[in-house]
Amino acid sequence: MIIKSGLKYQSIVIDEIHDNLPIGTYILKYNVKEGYYLQKTLEFIIPDKIYGDTSIVNKVINTYNVRQNRNLGVLFEGIKGCSKTLLCKLICQKINLPVILIQESFEEPVEAVAFLSSSEFNNCVLFFDEFEKVFDKSAQTPLLTLIDGTSATHNLYLFTSNTDVYKRELINRPSRIYYHIMMKSLDKDTIDEVINDKLINKQYKENLLNVLNSFMELNFDTLLSIIEEMNIYNCDVNDIIKDFGFIHESIAIEVFCHIKETNKIVNATYDYVYTGGQALEVKKPIGDGSDFSYYTIPKETIKKVNKHWEAYDDIGNKYIIKPSSSITSIF
Repeated sequence: MIIKSGLKYQSIVIDEIHDNLPIGTYILKYNVKEGYYLQKTLEFIIPDKIYGDTSIVNKVINTYNVRQNRNLGVLFEGIKGCSKTLLCKLICQKINLPVILIQESFEEPVEAVAFLSSSEFNNCVLFFDEFEKVFDKSAQTPLLTLIDGTSATHNLYLFTSNTDVYKRELINRPSRIYYHIMMKSLDKDTIDEVINDKLINKQYKENLLNVLNSFMELNFDTLLSIIEEMNIYNCDVNDIIKDFGFIHESIAIEVFCHIKETNKIVNATYDYVYTGGQALEVKKPIGDGSDFSYYTIPKETIKKVNKHWEAYDDIGNKYIIKPSSSITSIF
């Protein structure tokens, strides 16, 4: 087939010609020679059972179908491992539309938006997973133009984000983000359901729940990893929790400092109380405790005393470390 573009004629081989993008899953690709194009990829794999509330899936699909001739933007925001991506994949599977997956930052933002604004991509899902990696400053204005729907399209824009980067450009703007879904730590009913399904030896359940109650944030990845380890070694959670470096930052710990000079006790809890399983970061009182600096207590100096831990800093202040539940093997 001979294709004419301006004064240029090219001979190309074409397998198929479509007026609109066929239903399937595609990845947005770019190279200098060809510019932007779509590459067909495998369909999303969805687990047989999905835990937690999935009602937002049908709500998004229904709203998209009702809002004809208008784009719909949905942002799923929250901690990692809380099923943001899974819910988006479930929407993509059930909505029965072509899905364009945007995984990389735009090399040429204006060109990318012009490509995605094509009328051939009407009635599509554009899925930006961890969109803060795509939505850099150079792509900000062109991407907002695409979301605003200045072209006559009826598309669904799905975004996941672990941070609030650029959120100010999106929230309180229904023409851009119609639904803003905050994904929080797992609720008690979901945790209980997962444990009942996955934990083999149920005699360990009660203590596992006690430990999980001490977590400030708990996601599926962490919960499933703990249960898997307990199943492998058929042991209580306290026997394996100390080996998980990624867990300690989430455990709720209170730290109090007994100031040597004034005999006064003050709260010395710091935002990130336990780093990498190696050291405890605390607020170190200055003078009478009305001001603080920050101090790192080496792991090897932390000693177990009854139901709490104790440590001393370089000037003799004593730190009393209390977990929020019956964890016996943090340090």
